[in-house]
Amino acid sequence: MKFAGKTNTTTAKVLDPLYELERSSEEHATAGLDAASAPKNVCMNRPPSVHIGNPFAPPAPDGQITGKVNQDVTLVSQIEDDGLPRGGSLKIAWKKIAGPGEVTFTDAASATTRAKFSAPGKYEIELSATDGERSTAVKVNVNVTG
Repeated sequence: MKFAGKTNTTTAKVLDPLYELERSSEEHATAGLDAASAPKNVCMNRPPSVHIGNPFAPPAPDGQITGKVNQDVTLVSQIEDDGLPRGGSLKIAWKKIAGPGEVTFTDAASATTRAKFSAPGKYEIELSATDGERSTAVKVNVNVTG
């Protein structure tokens, strides 16, 4: 390639449209797999990747979400799946693990939902994702004031 009077070269790997430009792409692609025992030439199903929080917003300093009694708290997540097993479908579920009151979700089967808390206190909320064979669950703390 020639640009601004300079000639630059690159490898064929970089020109491949499937090439990922992140440093840890190999670690990310093989996370959760045992390469030594994996069968050769077979697609390996990895569990869904689940992250609670807006990846474009700075995280809360203490890792907690805050809210007020009887007011909606928006819960945002990012879920990725590899599409395996073939013919399977990704199922998502939010649920209360611990806390002093009831928690009502607008859509407990959606990656982004709103939750309403009936009493002040500390709650633990879980988001799980399953592809029918493999599952992942992540918990987050919510501090609700009166």
